[in-house]
Amino acid sequence: MTILTFDAVHVEPMRGALTLQCTAGQHIAVVGPIGSGKSELLRTAVGASTNKQGNLWLNHVNLRALDAVGCARHGVSYAPQVGGAFGDLSAIENLRLAWESASSRRKRRRWRDALAAAVAVMPALELFLRRYARDLSGGQLRIVSIIRAWIVDPIVLVLDEPLNGLDAAARRQVHSLIDEFCRGGGIAIGAYQSGDAHGTAHVGVALAPDSIPMIS
Repeated sequence: MTILTFDAVHVEPMRGALTLQCTAGQHIAVVGPIGSGKSELLRTAVGASTNKQGNLWLNHVNLRALDAVGCARHGVSYAPQVGGAFGDLSAIENLRLAWESASSRRKRRRWRDALAAAVAVMPALELFLRRYARDLSGGQLRIVSIIRAWIVDPIVLVLDEPLNGLDAAARRQVHSLIDEFCRGGGIAIGAYQSGDAHGTAHVGVALAPDSIPMIS
């Protein structure tokens, strides 16, 4: 069984440290206001944080000792709050590039099947697959970023503010994607504004500036 363990991980501006064990099939919702440290906490899981306080174990691998490439090789995939797609490539080219760069050991599907699965789980994607990323709206870019992270069949899917800029229909599709990913045995970690936390999350982590993380 996959186990992800936050072992006394601290990021600014929270007070104290986070100790939490997550298991396969769980969705962890990190909530809090702007500036509470949500994004920085997520970056600790993907090798993108310069803060090295505490350890973060994926089974027996300490992710805090790895860079972003090393974390990706061990099955951690990330959709950042900003960016996540190459503007001079079309949406479908961005997805193909992500799929081709993934470890062959994790690919469960051929490219055509992976693309079909992406459109099935996120139907809104089909409307702009052939458009350049630079010409997409903020919400459409968000969808491309999420699917780029998902299409590589990760073990841990890290989503920073995945609902930002999405309409109600797209939000429901993101919720369904997360639920399906967790039912398949993955671990999802998402950062949300307090009012956006996914209702089916298994674990909630509430952050606030200068406060101890609250787990529910």
